[in-house]
Amino acid sequence: MNAEIACARLASVPKEIRDQMMRHRRELPAGAVTVVARFFKAMTERGEHISAPSQQSFLGSCGSESTLGLLLRVLGQHATSVGLAEGRALRQAYYAKRSCSGTEPSPGRRGQGASVTEARNWPPEWEAFLPGLRGAAIRDSSINRHVASINRCAALVPDLPCPPGLGWLFAWELAKWLQTQDTLEDRKAVSARTAASYIGALVSLGLHGNLEADALDGMRSV
Repeated sequence: MNAEIACARLASVPKEIRDQMMRHRRELPAGAVTVVARFFKAMTERGEHISAPSQQSFLGSCGSESTLGLLLRVLGQHATSVGLAEGRALRQAYYAKRSCSGTEPSPGRRGQGASVTEARNWPPEWEAFLPGLRGAAIRDSSINRHVASINRCAALVPDLPCPPGLGWLFAWELAKWLQTQDTLEDRKAVSARTAASYIGALVSLGLHGNLEADALDGMRSV
């Protein structure tokens, strides 16, 4: 992410924290700017002071345990004035839940008893967009279908020759890989229509997660 986009994403973040993150922008892990921006937006909407954010602000800005871990790590390094107690308590709840059941709780569940397809093995930069998709004004079944398709894409990331940043290059390499048959690896090619449906799920993730317009247009063109 270039400096101009990063600074725009962090516009609602207190200046001293924004400046600190911009000074270390090149060292930040993928997804850090987006999830921090979401967190401060959630706090602002709830009228919370940075010294005592609620668990709901952490929950509302993180779609998974790994995204929460990323947020806590970045805040701990670059925003020491932010109170992390509720976020750490939430992460402990994840640990406890997993220890008891072997599964991760679903912070994106929108209705009692609703079936939620969990994100599996997503790169952190994709996870940072998940709260936007979970909160989109579309049917739960559509969200679940997108997440299932993106899970399939995530499983292919190690096989692709490019990093998983959402944009034209990743979509192009993904489409090419999906449509290539490899008899030695017993891999069957999928149709262009199926490849397009996978990329469409990534477009929806980026759209609802406020991915920059150029990256969205690049994926759409593929």
